[in-house]
Amino acid sequence: MSSSISTTSFLTVTELTRAIKKNLEPTFSNVTLKGEITNLKQQASGHIYFQLKDENAQISAVLFKGNAIKLSQVPKSGDNVIVKGELSIYAPRGSYQIIVRSLQQDGLGKYLMKLHELKLLCQKKGWFDEKRKKKLPLYPQTIGVVTSPTGSVIQDIIHVLKRRSAPFTLLLYPVAVQGELAAKEIATAIDEMNRYNLCDCMIVGRGGGSLEDLFPFNEEIVAQAIFSSKIPIVSAVGHETDFSIADYVADVRAPTPSAGAEIVCIEKTAQLSFLNEIRKKSSMVVLQKIKLYQSILDRSTKHPLMSDADTLLSPYMQKIDEAKMVINHRAQSLTRENSLKLSTLKKRLHDLSPIAKCAYHREKQASFLQSSKRQIQEKLSQEKSSFEKISNMLQDRVQYYLQEKRAGFDTSKLYQNLQNRYLSLVLHKKQKLAQIQKHLESIDPKNLLQKGYSIITSKQSGEAIKSAHDLSVGTEISFLLVDGKADARIETIREN
Repeated sequence: MSSSISTTSFLTVTELTRAIKKNLEPTFSNVTLKGEITNLKQQASGHIYFQLKDENAQISAVLFKGNAIKLSQVPKSGDNVIVKGELSIYAPRGSYQIIVRSLQQDGLGKYLMKLHELKLLCQKKGWFDEKRKKKLPLYPQTIGVVTSPTGSVIQDIIHVLKRRSAPFTLLLYPVAVQGELAAKEIATAIDEMNRYNLCDCMIVGRGGGSLEDLFPFNEEIVAQAIFSSKIPIVSAVGHETDFSIADYVADVRAPTPSAGAEIVCIEKTAQLSFLNEIRKKSSMVVLQKIKLYQSILDRSTKHPLMSDADTLLSPYMQKIDEAKMVINHRAQSLTRENSLKLSTLKKRLHDLSPIAKCAYHREKQASFLQSSKRQIQEKLSQEKSSFEKISNMLQDRVQYYLQEKRAGFDTSKLYQNLQNRYLSLVLHKKQKLAQIQKHLESIDPKNLLQKGYSIITSKQSGEAIKSAHDLSVGTEISFLLVDGKADARIETIREN
């Protein structure tokens, strides 16, 4: 029984990945996750990569630079966060990840609980009661503003009031609008305005921000100051969708600081009613249009060709980050290799320097002198031994001839010949010894100095100077002479 595998129906890895990407990404195009950040890495490009985990699972996540710069604080490993975004398949690694569009710390629950408790307390005390709210003056002469002096709120209020025809006086009481001391400063400002009756009506507020940023206007001390105020107060905190305890306690709630400025300077009640009606109708039309276009926009953004730029570019941006890591690694390797080559070249350059060569030749010369002296001593010893042998032999011959002479044999001529030969041999050996001694003296460096030569070296480096090109005006040099050393300075240089 044989089996065969069909090769007519198969998918490539790329085709399978594209199919998964096409079916999976639209299904999870808008997800909200809660978890703990781990393995966070922030690249030089501004993109942030991390893992989002809970007790049993984890998922890769990427926060691109365009969304990361919108965060009030940079996340870190160990943070519990809530993220919103969409699922994406990263084809080069065959892995899925979530592209984060917004990220917030998972600590808003305590603020919402505190806000709910304070709202119930204020409602129980009657601070929200519409019957006790004061009417705004139709034509206020002095308008008080309690806000930050450096923010855009005060500039927006001034801009709106300047456009009104009625004259006015604006009195700013500068306070902090966020932070631990903000609530106390706001309450103190409201009390001081009332104590000295500084204005006809008052705008209390700040620009938009997170729930934590707006929380000073949700403190009981601020609600108490607004409720106790004899001066009518307009609460203008955040944007139209932001509601605070100050909005409920104040006499009038403005959706924005600019709207608060328009409310306090309305000239007639009829104009207020007319404008309110127009505002309601306009808001309704705008909201309907927003919903309509939002629906169209949502359908368009889900189409692959109209997806967000980050979604389309995310594989390439991640490839760029990976390429940067490879380039940095290669650059470090090349740096190490070039450093090793440089060390080798420095050693070779040191070995080729004149000082090193002179030291080498001095050692070679000393070795040659020692070897020559040893050879000469050995030669002298050999010659001495040979001379002693010849001398002994001659003495033996002389004794023999003397004995022969005593026997009546005439040896005078023979004795004279032997004596001449002996003297000639001794003279030859003396001449040869003198030649060797003369040769040794000729190669001795000290004898060269005695002939009028000298060795010139740089006083600073100690290196021998062989050419005029090695000198410059002002260079200090030293002369090594036969009986001492002299120093000099170069004043002029003449080249052949």
